[in-house]
Amino acid sequence: MTTHALFRPSGAHRWIRCASAVVWEQEYEDTGSKHADEGTAAHTLASLVLDGVHASTHDLLGRRIDVSERSTVLVTDEMAAYIEEYVDYVQLLAADDATLMVEQRVRFGPPCGQDDSDDFSGTADALILRGDHLYVVDLKYGRGVPVSSIGNEQLMLYALGGLYTFDGVADIATVTMVIHQPRAGGVSEYTMPAADLRKWGSTIVKKAIKAGRKALKADDRTQLSPGEKTCRWCPAKAVCPALRAEVQQRTAMDFDDISLPAIDTYHDEALSQAMAATDLVEQWLRAVRGEVERRLMQGSDVPGWKLVAGRKGARQWTDTSAVEAALVDALGQAAYEKKILSPAQAEKALRKSPHWDGLSALTRQTEGAPSVAPEADKRAPWTPASASDFDTLTEED
Repeated sequence: MTTHALFRPSGAHRWIRCASAVVWEQEYEDTGSKHADEGTAAHTLASLVLDGVHASTHDLLGRRIDVSERSTVLVTDEMAAYIEEYVDYVQLLAADDATLMVEQRVRFGPPCGQDDSDDFSGTADALILRGDHLYVVDLKYGRGVPVSSIGNEQLMLYALGGLYTFDGVADIATVTMVIHQPRAGGVSEYTMPAADLRKWGSTIVKKAIKAGRKALKADDRTQLSPGEKTCRWCPAKAVCPALRAEVQQRTAMDFDDISLPAIDTYHDEALSQAMAATDLVEQWLRAVRGEVERRLMQGSDVPGWKLVAGRKGARQWTDTSAVEAALVDALGQAAYEKKILSPAQAEKALRKSPHWDGLSALTRQTEGAPSVAPEADKRAPWTPASASDFDTLTEED
């Protein structure tokens, strides 16, 4: 049985669309992953600096952060550099006597016509109040799927919670919601009037909560609405009958007799329809793999499959102080590897120095490689003629 908030912001993209999601999630709790642990450590690292416990993320290089009773995560150069970018962004927004709240527990129930219980709560990474403008910043440390702030229900619920937190303290007119994803996509910002946000909470969210509560009371598992956004992180998708039916319908696939034609024989319309189903099908397939692994880990027998030991991890020093002393004794200064500051680190160190003007001219940023996107995507289309943009890239790029 789960212990988190029934209507938590991180699952809003699911329970706002799929009423029975809150019912299924009571049985199929997300058990976490290596990537989730890494994200937890990144958030902890950021909060230690933003709360003033450490001056920089680089202060914790080589240290391990506890993320659970059984797991710790090493703070690497990469993590320190990326999280420093996030910290710099938040500190810049919070300058000039703005109010900053880090890892702030917020409740969005009252703006949505509910009580202020933990059932309608979540933790906002950073809330910043500047006059009548509220900023809600959410750190995403994943590198796989870029997350947009536009129409992001998780951020919008954090923002509603922020409005409730500052109710009576400030008359907030505008809200800016920010996804800061340093390893994929960078910064995504979305601004809207506070009045529009409140209206969304008192209509759309209120209606979704009512439907979810009704499903919970009746233990109704049939009010399902599968979709790419809805199902992406659902812990019950491996057993969801609606998702299975949706995948089967969209692919015209009989799971009892799988036979697929060669892709190059598809006509354009059929290929377009198949492409539209790929994300959902991939999610379902990953869910199948995850469910098989879960059952094998519990000792169940899944015919034809077994668990085996994975590839060993990289070697690590067990006592860095002793190793450093031994290496210096044997190699002198050659025991250390010199590494020039990254552009982001240099900019932070020299932001108020005239030296940065000259150095900034020595930076470059390559364009992203072309990728397939829906026609409704707001980005300009990439054409083969644009390939010349890549002619100047080196092998290292």
